Formats: sequence, structure tokens, C-alpha cells
Amino acid sequence: MFILAEATFWEWLIETPIPLIFGFILTLGGLVLILGGSEIIELEKWIHIKSGWKTVVVGVIFLPIGIFLLNIKPPAPTSTPTSTSTPTSTSTPTSTSTDRVQIIEPKDNSFFDNQQGEIDLKVAFLRPKKDEYLWIVNNPAGSKDWYPKCNLEDRICGTPIKEDVWLYKYWIKNGRGIHRIHIVSANTSANLAFKNYLSKALETGDWPAEPLPGGAYSLTKVTITVE
Repeated sequence: MFILAEATFWEWLIETPIPLIFGFILTLGGLVLILGGSEIIELEKWIHIKSGWKTVVVGVIFLPIGIFLLNIKPPAPTSTPTSTSTPTSTSTPTSTSTDRVQIIEPKDNSFFDNQQGEIDLKVAFLRPKKDEYLWIVNNPAGSKDWYPKCNLEDRICGTPIKEDVWLYKYWIKNGRGIHRIHIVSANTSANLAFKNYLSKALETGDWPAEPLPGGAYSLTKVTITVE
């Protein structure tokens, strides 16, 4: 807290004329003391200055401090880039670059044996925005079909292993082919569509192909091959 307050005070100080004023006074004073103390110029007639090496030393100290203060400039203002919203679409979206979500494991373009049954899916994510839901969704390569697997904050299929990082089990048994595992942002209506699909699929064991619902788009993805 002290360091922060000190930095804030310094930022405020250099934006005021105070360093310039003191810099001018110290620079002028340093020159006067050096010239008067060394008797290069006789100033005792106008200013009460004792000549001698002590006066010169004080002038030598004042002069660089004054020059330093005169050269302090306020920092240039930094521009803040404006963000653009990502449009939603019912067509197959491309992944959107985001700092809020990252798939840590598996690595992109990894290969797995389907006999493993399941693999670890490790995801780092920040808490979703208001009325936003994050889902793990599989989009097989070469198709427009989307299969919702799990809401990122559902503790039934995911386990928090450390701050902002969760571990999930991704089923690959009998799932040969190329899997494009997406983290999808869904609004309220898309989230409801995903929940209804998942509930019915788990009840019946039937996972029909469905297009991505409106109000949902991919934030990031990894591609894996199951052999």
C-alpha cells in the first residue's frame, strides 16, 4: 500500500510545475554559489555570500539537482484500445482470440488411442460475464455438427484443481476421428438449448447431430486425433 501511494504521489508531482520551479531555483542558486564561492564573480556587494570551498561544494550539490528537476517531463498519455464485440451466428464460427479462456491440456494436434476411454481436459478460465455460460463442445472435423459435453462450472463433470483452473474427463472411447474441442460462449437461450440437449442425450443414450444454436460462439479450441 505504501509503495502504491508513493508511486501515485510521484505521478501527481511530475504533472505539476513544482519540479520545474525548484529546478530553476536550485540551478540558479547552484551557479551563484559556485561563482560567488570561488570569487570568479564578486557578488558580496549585492548578495551576502561567503567565499570559500564550502560555498562552492554546496553550489556543486545544488546545480545537478536543479538540472535533474528541470529535465523531468510528465509521462506521455497512453491510448486505450477499444474492444469490439463478437457477433453471434448460427453458422460454424471461427475461434475468437481471448485471454479469458485457455485449454491447457491436451495440446493442439495431439494423438490418442481410443482404448484409453477418456483423456484429461484441463481448462483455465475466468468467471463468465453476466448472462454468459461457458461450455465444452465437440465439433467433429469436416462437419457442422456440435455436441455439447459440459458446462465449465458444472462440478458433476469438472473439478477445480487450483485457482481458475478446472480438470475434466473427455470421453474418446469409440470416438475415432478428428475432434475439435471448443470452449463456447453461450447466452441464456443457447445455454438452455445445450442443457436440454445434454439432459435428453444422457437419458436416452442418443446423441443426435445438432447445429450450433444462435447466441453461441467459440472462444478457443484444440484439435486432437483419436485412432
